[in-house]
Amino acid sequence: MVINNEVIVKLKDGYGGQLPLFQRLIHPKTNLDTSVSPALGAGPFEVIKHTSTSLELAPNPKWWGKKPNLEHVSLKVLSHDQALAEFLAGNLDAFDIAGRMDIRRLGNTNIERGSRIDHTLLQLNHKSARLADESIRSAIAHGINRQELVEYVLADLSYEEKAVGSLTSYEYQSLYRDLITDIIGETNPQTANELLDNAGWRKWADGIRVKDGNQLRLKLIVAGDGPLITGLRNILVQQLHNLGIIADAPEIKRAELSQVLADGNFDIAIRELAGTPQGCHYLASWYGENGLFSASSGIDQQLLAASVGKNSEVLAGEKLGLQQLWLLPIWNGLKLVATAPGLVNIGPTGFANPPKTEIGWK
Repeated sequence: MVINNEVIVKLKDGYGGQLPLFQRLIHPKTNLDTSVSPALGAGPFEVIKHTSTSLELAPNPKWWGKKPNLEHVSLKVLSHDQALAEFLAGNLDAFDIAGRMDIRRLGNTNIERGSRIDHTLLQLNHKSARLADESIRSAIAHGINRQELVEYVLADLSYEEKAVGSLTSYEYQSLYRDLITDIIGETNPQTANELLDNAGWRKWADGIRVKDGNQLRLKLIVAGDGPLITGLRNILVQQLHNLGIIADAPEIKRAELSQVLADGNFDIAIRELAGTPQGCHYLASWYGENGLFSASSGIDQQLLAASVGKNSEVLAGEKLGLQQLWLLPIWNGLKLVATAPGLVNIGPTGFANPPKTEIGWK
């Protein structure tokens, strides 16, 4: 349907894939083989200097659109603690807040709040030799108290959230279903302990489980720094200890996480999936048959088929992914950005992508 040059597309079901479908519209008369110029794909800023940890931008003199409000942009790669210190020292104008500890130190700083569209999840590495026994994976899924993790992360933010049950939709969307509760049920340490008992893992006097002379010891990855991450890591270590599992939790930088995941050098990891409207199609690209963590032959075809189906089929596809890929969503949460006085049009935007030319000073 076209009304006054505005195209209206109506989808039959609650599918959120319209963003990737229509992000890059090109006029039908454009000859892509001969008419593409270097200007296409350029933007309002150009790179004037870059290193492995910094990037400096300036307005692009060849940009044909609205002139940017900022005359210079400097982007830096910093650890969380470094970013907080630089902001407090006046050397940064904006940075992402990790949680309540930051807010306490920032005092009366302006903080932009908005819905976070990433999914934080617990991934059980079913390809790990230590988690080859499905009974152990199932016991962890039943024994980890996801709600305790949610409440810890969101404490003192004037915001509450239940442990989420979906990797592809949000509680405020009509398609959302708590699939984790459907699959696993509520947190139940008794069920978790029974699973481990039945698998032959016996608790010794020190509370640690042993089988064939080997302790039940797993590698836990919670990347990042700062007190919030340390506290989250400690809670998970204690929850696993309560089940009789020793969790070795080395401190690693966030920048190192992708390599650790790619190498499969972990048993349990806290990680994030970027918010996407592509649903099961996105899960298939990451976890399909050729992906790093594929579960079984043909799973990518099943996920892709579900991604274009009706609501019930989409839910069935995601449920399949959660069951076979051992991904336990935990929270969505808030996106918090601290900004310097007078800086506007920057902060959480959800799925929106407002022009960067609008960022500027009052």
